[in-house]
Amino acid sequence: MIENVGRKIAAVVAVLVLGAAAILWPWSSGKAVLPLGLDLRGGSRMVYRFDVATAKRLGQISPNERDSDLLDESIQRLSDRIDTLGLREIPISKQGTDRIAIELPGLDKEAVEEIKRILESLGRLEFRIAADAQDGIDLGAEERKLDEWKRKNPEGKPEAFNALPENAGGPRKGIRWTPLWVDRKDPNRKAEPIPPFRDEVALRDEAALGKPEWVFGGDDLKFTGATQDTNGAPAVLFEMKNEEAGPFGDFTQTYKGRRMAIVLDGAIRSAPVIEEKLPGRGIITGGMRGFSFEEMNELRTVLRSGSLRLAPILDSEVSIGPSLGEDAVRLGTLSALVSAVLVCAFMAGYYRLTGLAAIAGIVLNVGLMLAALALFRATLTLPGLGGIALTMGMAVDANILIYERMREEREKGRTLAQSIANGFKRAFSAIVDGNLTTLLAGFILYKIGTGPIKGFAVTLCIGILTTLFVALVVTPVLFHFLVTSGAMKELRMMRLLSKPNFRFSRYRHACVAASTLLILGGLLVFWNRGERLYGLDFTGGAVVRARMARPVSIAEVRDRVPGAQVSAVRGEGDDAAQVARGVSREFTIKIKLTAAEREGIERAEAAERERAAAAAALAATAPATDLVASPTGGWEGKRYVEEIRKNLEGLILTSPITGILFTPGAGVNGATLLTAEIHFSSPVEAPDLVRVLEKAGFVQPTVEVDPQGPGGKEGLDWRLRASVPRDLPSEQVYQAIRAAFAGSRTSAGAPFPLTQPIPESEALGPRVVAELRDKAVLALLLSWIGIVLYVRIRFHEYRYGIAAVVALVHDVLVTLGAVAVANALGLVEVEIDLSMIAAFLTIIGFSVNDTIVIYDRIRENLPKYTDHLGRRKEELTVIVDEAVNQTLSRTIMTSGTVLLTTLAVFFVNQGGHTVLEGWAFAMCVGVVTGSYSTVYIASPLLVTLERFVRKGGPPHAQPSPAPIAPRPPAPAEVEG
Repeated sequence: MIENVGRKIAAVVAVLVLGAAAILWPWSSGKAVLPLGLDLRGGSRMVYRFDVATAKRLGQISPNERDSDLLDESIQRLSDRIDTLGLREIPISKQGTDRIAIELPGLDKEAVEEIKRILESLGRLEFRIAADAQDGIDLGAEERKLDEWKRKNPEGKPEAFNALPENAGGPRKGIRWTPLWVDRKDPNRKAEPIPPFRDEVALRDEAALGKPEWVFGGDDLKFTGATQDTNGAPAVLFEMKNEEAGPFGDFTQTYKGRRMAIVLDGAIRSAPVIEEKLPGRGIITGGMRGFSFEEMNELRTVLRSGSLRLAPILDSEVSIGPSLGEDAVRLGTLSALVSAVLVCAFMAGYYRLTGLAAIAGIVLNVGLMLAALALFRATLTLPGLGGIALTMGMAVDANILIYERMREEREKGRTLAQSIANGFKRAFSAIVDGNLTTLLAGFILYKIGTGPIKGFAVTLCIGILTTLFVALVVTPVLFHFLVTSGAMKELRMMRLLSKPNFRFSRYRHACVAASTLLILGGLLVFWNRGERLYGLDFTGGAVVRARMARPVSIAEVRDRVPGAQVSAVRGEGDDAAQVARGVSREFTIKIKLTAAEREGIERAEAAERERAAAAAALAATAPATDLVASPTGGWEGKRYVEEIRKNLEGLILTSPITGILFTPGAGVNGATLLTAEIHFSSPVEAPDLVRVLEKAGFVQPTVEVDPQGPGGKEGLDWRLRASVPRDLPSEQVYQAIRAAFAGSRTSAGAPFPLTQPIPESEALGPRVVAELRDKAVLALLLSWIGIVLYVRIRFHEYRYGIAAVVALVHDVLVTLGAVAVANALGLVEVEIDLSMIAAFLTIIGFSVNDTIVIYDRIRENLPKYTDHLGRRKEELTVIVDEAVNQTLSRTIMTSGTVLLTTLAVFFVNQGGHTVLEGWAFAMCVGVVTGSYSTVYIASPLLVTLERFVRKGGPPHAQPSPAPIAPRPPAPAEVEG
């Protein structure tokens, strides 16, 4: 009955075996079958930029070096640093020619901040001698020159002063002024003062003084390890490479009794006195203050991986808490399940036994999708779950095409076997053409997308390929066995329309007028909304999800953050009706950059680059170790997040660990007594807390409810007392307590719900915004051009591609207007961002699929309306209307099933402020307008375009221009 059944069976078995292996292999090795993306698992994603152009202009790197090589080198060194931390599976991927993206799934904010410090450090270590009177230098005069320059350049940095020649007011040859280290998180934490107790210290420049062999840096180290200084504080042990050990010993012998400054990334961390000759080894200390354990580990990690030649500049950062990831998994899974139930119920009810065969194909389709994702180790994201739901809806389209063709063949008197075989043959072209055009849109989306959007594109493309395989290989085999086994004796299915004969072309002018008015009205609203309609992807700024200690009104939050866009979100314990009135425990707060602010930041960056360039122009030749970091400009997204947190003090939840205090000698056996408050978002039990703290190494911990905490009586706020060996940095204690609870569960098996005041945050700079906007426009243009070319190749006429693209432009503009209206009325949380671009491209793929099905039917019908001389016997309107009527049932049912799936996704995610909410809303509008444009815009437009080409001549008076090359008719019968 079906051709090449044996080959098809072999292909199905091979694919099933490969799919099973792809799923079982990671499972058997203890790995996740499908790695979850940040939006499902929680974690952070950072995009760093390397200002290669500025570095080349300043002479920091050779202008002949290739940008891609520099990016590869930076990625390798950053990967080495991450590997040193034991995080070998953290992906670092290229983003264009000068950016990298780093994803840190499953890590809390404090751990991410530690990794950021390691990643952002250049790792440029130098050993220099502090200049003094023994060098024959009048340091007083040098200090006065520096102070005079600082008065004239209050924002200037010491390296700019060092770049000035001595005859232009710069420092004396042989010395370079270097600032003391200051903690960027806490300005009160800084390196210990060095005589003469200034913020900058004059250091000897050995290369300029004729001793280049005494220039030592991080690249000269052979080994770094952990040790302690004389006070018992953590320190870094280092050992020089063999060829540098001798010169380093001579260097330290010569300067015995003087201070050797340890300079890291252009700042002095400590300056111990050299007490004896160091024969190639020594220790790096944090001075009198000492390093914390974390600082010591960070320094070791950076030195082991080597220095970066370019400073990574943070362009954007997204942070998502694990609890929000759990909510996203729940919503995404629910969306997919509801979609699956609706689609399966429709197919079983409408198509009966053939519908059950389709359901089996859909189940296999989803299984193959998951296997393919597992095989390529693709990351499953929240939009990816939406892509799975959409694929189920669109996969039905292939089955509907085949089944409706089978019905037509059966009504022509074919046998059951012949009808099934011919149904597959006649539907083949439309299925392939429609899915390949959608695949084109998905590929373009993958190329321009970032993060979750790229995950959606991957899922969509894989879903299209598995849909083609199931529809054209698996389903024929299934029907072959159903018929040959006798299980299927007849095609029993419902009928939506019985031989429809509507004159669609008659209404084309009225429909074009109505669509024009609708588009103009939507564009007017879009224009009036301005930048209020754009999401953070296209404006820049910051957005946080903030949790309050109690239900508060949206007005209270807006008063605290004036100018921000505030939305109430239903959090844990919130009543839906209460949230609808704007009272909640959880809010999203968005601060968008205005056009003026973006321009101001860009001007600040440009000014910084010009300042660095001017300093470099005045500089004499500088040793290679004196390379400075590329300027970072004026964008610091983290500042916006911190300002929101600060403005919400008193309303927002407290941090999970507060009030850390040490009382020396008050603990067990004279140890230090630690007291702290621990805060949870839901009640916990004292025995569970004690168990976890003891396991973490705290000595004799005791806990009691905090009577002063607002949630003490409910078991939310607790006071901890425990013994620790000695005073520890508060940050170290904070991290230890967080780590203890992060990896543990209560006696009931639930994770410990430490408070998360800001479980999600995102910050995007203006430079990223400009590129994202350009890429979005480029994606739409490329998709339209690609569709025109593809349709031209398949149908041999540009006019069909042009008509299809006009309909697609219509669909995008109508959807854009609907988004603008919904945003203006506050009906849906929807904005123009990357997820909306994903929706537009998906709508394009769906709509062109509909259109190509009709084109394919026109191509099939042409021969019966064409005589032997190639002249048409009927008006093109008659042929077009017939094709639309013949495919009308398929159009309605396909649109209906896809609409069912997208409506399910929309209602499940409505009010959840996920990316799927706006995406699903746009998809619902797009599905409806796509079906409408296929019937009333694209198809009738063929008539208009042909009349324009033929300049009004009668359709039967001259040979047909053959708008579509006729396809050879399928054989009347196929042997069973």
